[in-house]
Amino acid sequence: MGVVDVGDVIVEILPKTADGDVRSDGAAFLGRLLRFAGKEEAPVLSDASIAAGEGGLLEIIFAWAARTIADNLRDGVPRRYEVCEEVSTAVRGRVELRHVVRQRPGRAFELTVRHAPLREDNPVGRVVRWLVERLCTQTRSLRTRALCLKLLQSLLHIAQITPTKADLERLTLKSMETRWRPLIALARIFLSQQRPDPALGGSLPAVAVLFTLHDLFEAALRRVLREGLGAHGLLLQRNSGQLLYPISGGGGSLGLRPDFRIGQKGATEATIIGDAKWKSIFDRSGLLHFSEADVYQVTTYMAALQAKAGFIVCPLLETFPQTLCRSTFAVSGLKRPLDFLGIRLSVLISDGPDGVDLRKLVCDFIAEGQHASVLAA
Repeated sequence: MGVVDVGDVIVEILPKTADGDVRSDGAAFLGRLLRFAGKEEAPVLSDASIAAGEGGLLEIIFAWAARTIADNLRDGVPRRYEVCEEVSTAVRGRVELRHVVRQRPGRAFELTVRHAPLREDNPVGRVVRWLVERLCTQTRSLRTRALCLKLLQSLLHIAQITPTKADLERLTLKSMETRWRPLIALARIFLSQQRPDPALGGSLPAVAVLFTLHDLFEAALRRVLREGLGAHGLLLQRNSGQLLYPISGGGGSLGLRPDFRIGQKGATEATIIGDAKWKSIFDRSGLLHFSEADVYQVTTYMAALQAKAGFIVCPLLETFPQTLCRSTFAVSGLKRPLDFLGIRLSVLISDGPDGVDLRKLVCDFIAEGQHASVLAA
């Protein structure tokens, strides 16, 4: 899922949330999922409010940038001590003697001084003004353009420039300027983008931001488990160990890398093994439709790590009447429980009380596995 910008052609690949949905539904869902699953060090919209409009994903980014600049400017334009030279009738800073010795008669009252006043016209402010101008020319939203024109009125005293990549590479933000960091990153993206000519031979440069929904689904579940399992004395563990070891000794092969390896705090042994599947395992009536491959992987990890329980979690259709569906089986030979959990992802990542309750319920169901008794085969 994501967006590909090839000059004048923009292709959006959006998730289908339900039968009969519209483009804005998919864009809003993908934005919420990126916000929920995003990491602090990753370039996601974690600090932006998510909105959907007719303009598409890029218009959401343009609107976010304009709103963020407006919010930051409420505290004032970024100011810096900038070294400058000017003709002055008073001594301030350092007198530039090389200008004094060249001065014509009759101008002894004028001094060329070099000092560093606190100015709003500085490299950060100039990049911000250029970014606002770029947003104003590229957006198709009348609301975003009107906001950008209003912002330009408050930035007229800032010098108008066209920065280069080297200018932004040399720009180091100070501790009081960190709120401008995502906007400087956006300016760097604008400078990296080119308007290609499709008639030219060779490769065609483009800008693309793409995500696999399986990875986003797993990242969202990882956040839910990381935040909710602590109440049960559990935590997510790092994957380690090998599945096969030579009888004669030596290193192993086929690393054990389950999606979720859960254990007691302070312990290294895995208690629960989990796997995420981005596919519809539960149909609209709640019946299971899984394949052998869906089960073999997680049960192999359960046997190798001697886990007490396992689970497979998958998304539910948006038309499903419940937000959570659960079916439990016993693994033959291991006599351990294996849960199939179906989750309405749109509810899971929501900020409302339904989302909070669903995230807690998911963690409660998974944590029950550590207390599971041996099941009859």
